[in-house]
Amino acid sequence: MPDTVVMVRFETLPGKREPFLALVEAHARASLEEESGCRRFDVILPNERPDLVLLYEAYADAAAFDAHKSTARLARFNEESGPLLRSKEILVGSPSPASPPPKG
Repeated sequence: MPDTVVMVRFETLPGKREPFLALVEAHARASLEEESGCRRFDVILPNERPDLVLLYEAYADAAAFDAHKSTARLARFNEESGPLLRSKEILVGSPSPASPPPKG
C-alpha cells in the first residue's frame, strides 16, 4: 500500500479544459514511466463539472513524493498549465490504517 497520496483539484478557465487535459495526461504518463516511486497517477473527469479535473496520485513514500516535486517536468507543467486554470488545490495525506488493501 502506498505511504503518501496526493489529491489535486483543478478548476479550468472557460475553453481551456482540452489544452489542460493534454498537459496533465502527458505529465501523468511521464510520472508513472520515469519515477519508480510513483505507484499511481489517475486523471479524473467529474461527470457534472466539465470545468474540473481531479488527480489521484500515490507514492511509495514521502521521499518519492519529494522527488516528484523536484522534477523539472513538474516545474514545466506548473508553468504551462497555470494560465489555463482558475484555481488549484493540493491535498497530501496517507491511507487510513483501516483501509482495506487494494485488490490484485
